[in-house]
This record gives sequence, structure tokens and C-alpha cells, in this order.
Amino acid sequence: MDTPGIGSVYKHNTDVAYGYINKADAVIFLLSVDPPISELEKEFLSQISENVNKIFFVLNKIDYVSEIELEEIIRFNENIIKEITKNDNITIYPISARLALEGKIFKNDEAIEKSRAKKLEDDLQNFLISEKEKILFENYVKSISRVISMCQTFIESSIKLKQIPLEHLEANIRKQ
Repeated sequence: MDTPGIGSVYKHNTDVAYGYINKADAVIFLLSVDPPISELEKEFLSQISENVNKIFFVLNKIDYVSEIELEEIIRFNENIIKEITKNDNITIYPISARLALEGKIFKNDEAIEKSRAKKLEDDLQNFLISEKEKILFENYVKSISRVISMCQTFIESSIKLKQIPLEHLEANIRKQ
């Protein structure tokens, strides 16, 4: 599902993006070389990292900056992402979507190579072929754990309620 993203002038666009967090098996988190990650994106990423097991970090518009600038931007984003997700094992895919599209449309292998999108494409395909089942299973386990936790809370509340003396409950009812 391609959501409209966050930080739009229309609040409902942001609401749609947040609404899909719990439904996602994986997320492609799109960053740009300009500007760096915003506070809104940091908050969104925090929510995603708590609920989604697989995140593909894509840094777009690499054709706008020099190789030296790109390395600095990647390191900057890596540090922020690691801090937010509390995960040191992340991969950022630097790409030029414009060059990749031009390469596909005009069958230009040089543009495709220069876009650096092949690694992302390969890893996405690998995820869909071999990792998706594992992620689905992990998501099912999370859902079942949430249901069990809710049931446990309900049962514990019921037990506590049954342990309260009848006179005390009747007194509380009269107070209201």
C-alpha cells in the first residue's frame, strides 16, 4: 500500500499513513537527500519500528549530490535511524528513482546502474520470496500475544472483582 506519507497540508493524509502501520508486513521508509529526516518523520519511524519487523530505508535523489556529500548524508541518517529504532543492523539504499525510471523506460542499462536501485529491487524481491512467510508468522505471534494479554487482564480483573466483599460493592453502588 502506498500511503500519502506524513506532514502533508492535509491532516487526513497523515492519518491514513498512521492507520496502515499495524497492517504492514514491511515498510519502505523513503528519505530524501534534501532535507534530512524531519521531526515528524522521526516520530513516524518510532511508531513503525515498534510495530513492523522489516523496514527498507530508501534514500532518494542521490543524483542531486556529490559522492562525498552522499556519504555524509547516509552516515547522518544511519545514526538517527539507529537511535530511533534501537537497531544497529539497518541498511540504507541510496537510489535515484528518476534515473531508475528513465533507465527502465528507455532500456538504458547505464542509467539503471547509475541509479543504484538494483540492490533495493533484488532485496525486495528476496524478501517477498523468502522472508515474507517468516514476517507474517512473527506478526501472527504478536497479534496472538496481544489477544492473550487482553484476556489475561480481563481474567485478572474478574478475579479481583470477585474477591471484593459484596457489602463493599453495594456501598460503592450506593455512593453513585
